[in-house]
Amino acid sequence: MANPIFACRIPDDDLQAFREICKRYNLDPGEVVKRFISDSVREGVLPDRILDTSSESLTLHERVARLEARIDALETEKKQFPPLAA
Repeated sequence: MANPIFACRIPDDDLQAFREICKRYNLDPGEVVKRFISDSVREGVLPDRILDTSSESLTLHERVARLEARIDALETEKKQFPPLAA
């Protein structure tokens, strides 16, 4: 079963605002997320290991790397295949 932390859907407006803040302060969005997760693990808010949907035990950094790769692939696909006009 997928971890609910990573199963949530971030509203597009929130995601856009996050990207704009990162751009304004010259921050890498992926690094911000990694730092947040690292800090959360260190503070005991998140476990240091989670189960992937394939039941493979992954570190949070490995999981984040996989999520980043999926996001990049989806963004590339979105650019290649824009939605049809209504």
